[in-house]
Amino acid sequence: MEADRDTFLLAVGGGITTDIGAFTASIYFRGVDFALVPTTLLSQVDAAIGGKNGVNLDGYKNVLGVIRQPSFTLICPQFLKTLPQSDIKGGLAEMLKTLILKDREGYCKAASLLKRGYTLDELAPYISRAAAIKAQIVESDQFEIGDRKLLNLGHTFAHAIEKESGIPHGEAVAIGIVLAARLSVKLRILASQEANTIEEDFIKIGLETKSPLKPELLFSSMKRDKKRSGDSISFILIERIGKCVIYPVQIARLEEALYDLS
Repeated sequence: MEADRDTFLLAVGGGITTDIGAFTASIYFRGVDFALVPTTLLSQVDAAIGGKNGVNLDGYKNVLGVIRQPSFTLICPQFLKTLPQSDIKGGLAEMLKTLILKDREGYCKAASLLKRGYTLDELAPYISRAAAIKAQIVESDQFEIGDRKLLNLGHTFAHAIEKESGIPHGEAVAIGIVLAARLSVKLRILASQEANTIEEDFIKIGLETKSPLKPELLFSSMKRDKKRSGDSISFILIERIGKCVIYPVQIARLEEALYDLS
């Protein structure tokens, strides 16, 4: 196509499309300008925000990638009218994850809305809120030295579940958040009632909450997570809805915990 250094790449689509487009733009001629138009809920609240542009390698999530910001990201909720409900649900898990991190009131209001039924116009403010929270976190910590790690809530579990079972990312994230909440309770970081609230909300919204993997397979895959450092893995655990912490868990302790969580 004879693209040169002045080429501008516009990626329109879901999270895979925006990731591949942004990754390609970032490495072509050492980087050409690009912008993103995410068309799925999952990409509007998460994948297309923050400048992480990664591709998978040998089945493992985002092993190859760069951090590079687009010229702009345009979020238009009207695209969601074209999506099946299963795709919407996957995006809801990521949206609720971000609210659990930083906005207790927003989470409670969003969960209430989702449980009773909603229109796109009613959902739009929560898409905007989740996108704004992620953008604020990334602006303060673009290269994941500190607070940006919080965005991985549920993802250590989710990436293993996704790889080993083949279920969609959003569905795996919903399960991962519930498992992270249970682990938070086991480690006495979170009150059991808070974990129950999250799980009950997810069930009523129609999100998956049960891991399809046996504990030994889940543990085997999680040991290879990129957040592992030596004999521990850094998890994002929940202190309460609206506040999360980075917490290293010993590999040996994790194996024991997984049997209890299942």
